[in-house]
Amino acid sequence: MIWQEWNKIIKEFENRKIRIICTDGTAYEGLGGEYCEAEDSNGDNVYAIILGNDMFLSEDVEKIEFLD
Repeated sequence: MIWQEWNKIIKEFENRKIRIICTDGTAYEGLGGEYCEAEDSNGDNVYAIILGNDMFLSEDVEKIEFLD
């Protein structure tokens, strides 16, 4: 997901029902949580979001869909 799309969506997903589709094809559904930053495997800070008890790095997210 390119950063322009990410920045537009993260302003709207908190406390909304969403589906995250990852780059490996897996999908997760739940209530959108906080927007944050986290370290990737290279030690670089990247954007991330919380869904339930899981954190998803922006580089692992293919698409975010709103379900409500």
